[in-house]
Amino acid sequence: THTHTHTQSGYFLSQSMYLCADKCLYAGRKLLAQTIESLPEETRANDSETGPMERFRKAEANLEWGNGKMWKAKLMDSQDEQQDAQRIDEETADGPSLQFEDVDTTLEDSDKQKLQSPVTSFAQACIIFKLGHKALLNAQKYYVLEGFVTDHCNIAQDISSLYKALTGFIEEDGVSGGDLFTKMMKRRIDLLGPLCKCLNRNAFEDIYRAFAYELGELHKDMVEVKYSQAKQGKKLSHKKVIELGLEGVSFYSMFLETFIRHDESEVPKLEEDMSRWVMMGRFGRARVFYMLKSPSPAQHRQWLASALEDYRWIVNYSDKHNLSSFDREVELCREMLELLPGVLQRLQA
Repeated sequence: THTHTHTQSGYFLSQSMYLCADKCLYAGRKLLAQTIESLPEETRANDSETGPMERFRKAEANLEWGNGKMWKAKLMDSQDEQQDAQRIDEETADGPSLQFEDVDTTLEDSDKQKLQSPVTSFAQACIIFKLGHKALLNAQKYYVLEGFVTDHCNIAQDISSLYKALTGFIEEDGVSGGDLFTKMMKRRIDLLGPLCKCLNRNAFEDIYRAFAYELGELHKDMVEVKYSQAKQGKKLSHKKVIELGLEGVSFYSMFLETFIRHDESEVPKLEEDMSRWVMMGRFGRARVFYMLKSPSPAQHRQWLASALEDYRWIVNYSDKHNLSSFDREVELCREMLELLPGVLQRLQA
């Protein structure tokens, strides 16, 4: 059935076997179309939320979602050229023999070429991106925010990941490359930002937490690119960069607050991977505070003091809980603890 083909495609995607995944999704679409066509006219005309057509619309959305995930995975894997070349060598021209009763799964040559050819340029990556983006938007038409919050947000996260994978193929250096990079990040911010701000933190904590962290990282990266472009001669609006940075600080803070229990004022000891995530959030926020430049010496000192506080927290938390997965960053924090007090004293003078 079309449901089974969707499930099978997920397995093949996990093995980076794109032709097999595409065959499953292709078969699912044909089976779904055949099933709908075989229904009586009055059944197809029944548009109720509990009728069979509603189930078929959901199945169609799931197949589109699977298609979007396939192109996203292809683009992400292609960033590692050596791994992608090895995968293409291992996967045969048609993949393992997949048989679906009464369904011809012979793929178009153009689809085979896109799935089997290495992606080595931004132009090629854009072709893959557009295929994935279109499919994910089609899936989101069914999984609307009102009624399907988790699914809608998960698809939005897939779209954001698709943009992230595309940025890995930006070829231009300097100002022009930076402009393209920031445009991609801005689209991800515009996609995830409104969703994060409207989510109920208690009801959707995992999604809220992931969105807030990703948004903090995006703002941090944009501030870094803006200052890098300024060094290369591009005119910089300090006011806009400051607004960008402070928005990033706000998202990092939203992320960090999710780890503090209601009856505590500090982050408790967490599992190693979660502890690292918290420290990455603190590290990112400190980086933003450290980068920001203000025409007001008092404001500049305040931001540097906030960065110092975050660096000190990271060192203390790591020492207290004997964490080893963040060693390199902790050493950088120790260096900043030695550097920043002197910088603050000079600014004070």
